[in-house]
Amino acid sequence: MAETKYKLRYLPMFYEDFEQKIVYIAEKLQNEKAAKDLIDAVEMAILERLPAAESFEPYYSLKERHYPFSP
Repeated sequence: MAETKYKLRYLPMFYEDFEQKIVYIAEKLQNEKAAKDLIDAVEMAILERLPAAESFEPYYSLKERHYPFSP
């Protein structure tokens, strides 16, 4: 069986949403350490799951898309 290789890409929406959360934690809550810890934890979780991407439950969006993704 051929081994599937995945290429990790982040959507611009991910960056925007994630940045909002980090800025809120770092500036509004004045906790830069927690913001940095969150960045590290999210990155680690994503990279740990990358080699076995198909073994995790897919997230089904409620948003209707013009071009739906096919599994």
